Amino acid sequence: MYKLSILVSLLLIGVFTTTSIAQDLLSSNLTYGKYQVGFKAVQTLDHTRPSTTTQSSPGRAMQLYIWYPSEKVSTQPMRYKDYLTSRFGNANRTTFFHNIAELGADTALFVPVYPALIHTPTRAYHAAPLAKGVFPLVIYPDQVHLQNVLCEYLASQGFIVVSPVVKGPFSESMQYNPVGIETGVADLQFALGYLRQQYSVKRDFAVMGLGFSATLALALQMRNTDAKALVSLEGGITTGFEEALIQRGPYYDLERCNASMLVIHAPHPDVNPEIVNKYKYAERIFQHYPQSAEFYFLNFGIWERSLKNILPKANRGNTWQSFEYAAQSIQHYLKWKLNQDAAAKTALLDEQWPNDLVETSIKTAVALPPSTETLLDLLKSKGFEALTSLYAERKKSDPQPFSFGSFYQIGQHLIGQSAYAQLLDWAKFYAEAFPNSAIPFTLQGRANLELGNKTEAKALYEKALALLENDADLNTGEKSFFKTAIENRIKSLG
Repeated sequence: MYKLSILVSLLLIGVFTTTSIAQDLLSSNLTYGKYQVGFKAVQTLDHTRPSTTTQSSPGRAMQLYIWYPSEKVSTQPMRYKDYLTSRFGNANRTTFFHNIAELGADTALFVPVYPALIHTPTRAYHAAPLAKGVFPLVIYPDQVHLQNVLCEYLASQGFIVVSPVVKGPFSESMQYNPVGIETGVADLQFALGYLRQQYSVKRDFAVMGLGFSATLALALQMRNTDAKALVSLEGGITTGFEEALIQRGPYYDLERCNASMLVIHAPHPDVNPEIVNKYKYAERIFQHYPQSAEFYFLNFGIWERSLKNILPKANRGNTWQSFEYAAQSIQHYLKWKLNQDAAAKTALLDEQWPNDLVETSIKTAVALPPSTETLLDLLKSKGFEALTSLYAERKKSDPQPFSFGSFYQIGQHLIGQSAYAQLLDWAKFYAEAFPNSAIPFTLQGRANLELGNKTEAKALYEKALALLENDADLNTGEKSFFKTAIENRIKSLG
């Protein structure tokens, strides 16, 4: 009897401990805002695009998950299971474990706590009344059941957060290619339109994403000037693979990437935050989290406090405090950019934050270059010297004072005017700004050829040909065109 009592006691202790751990998974040290949090799962159709599953549907099925500031309600808060059901239906347990396994999580850690976890209260209330006011909007595509802690926190601080499910162009699976980027942006734009129609949101909004979703966020920002803030939660825009992808998009233009960015990153072999510095017309706030990793900016970051080593290949230490600092940083950043809150800016850039958890730095935006039309007007009205003076003045703050396209178009104008001495000077400026591009050297070659310097011309054309294959400023079709033209020119020079 005594042994049986001990066994029962041990079993009860085990159940109590497992339940306690599960409840702790949704707890944090975050200071929530003044609002209660409402939540809605919206199933609707985009009638401008076909269904990805059946020809009988009149449109593309769209799932939107929305957290928002709400009035106080006396009902019970949602349970974690409600998020799973809203996303996966009755197959939520199987899909949950499959989903976290795909992200590299140790599923064995979740087996004992899952039954209690799904019944743990969240901070959200289903369909609670929307609070009065006009609120800033944040578009954050990802996974409703793995981002709810951050989204609930932001909604309590006065933001409306929408998480659209991003799919492929003709299938449920998202594609990691330029077509996938365009399709994903269309999904985000649909969410933006829906929220603007159904909720009282400010015109200026923010886009946020983790991994590939951050690339979608950047692609949307490049085509919508109302996107005043962008948050990159690790990966995505800081990787060479996705940098190459977005450059192949039809809207890619560095000059249109001029909204502020908060770039959150952690140690990873494929991540290079220096890549983001190419977006020099955007203010860039960098935050490095040395004890975190990509998926730890999802709920995993908080869960790690109780379930140790969830992502064995990525774990580097105190992910839960890293998550909390990242959440606070995002909240400060969004209030600064969307609410013009000076105190939030001060809090974000506070140097008193612990360096072993987060390091913050900022790079100011470079002024946008004058348009090609402006430069042509200056050339025609005040002459070539005025153009070169402007070049010298702007070069003090920007090593590429004018855009690649403007340099080229001005060069073509000078050719049309047979102003070859000026073309030679202009092409040298062009080469200073874009030393790894072939085009400045083709223009120098043309200028020397017309000025009778055939030896110099041939050498410059040969240099242009050598640079052409790896010219990042030209697409495949342009490279093919210029290759033929340069080879013909070299051949004609003997």
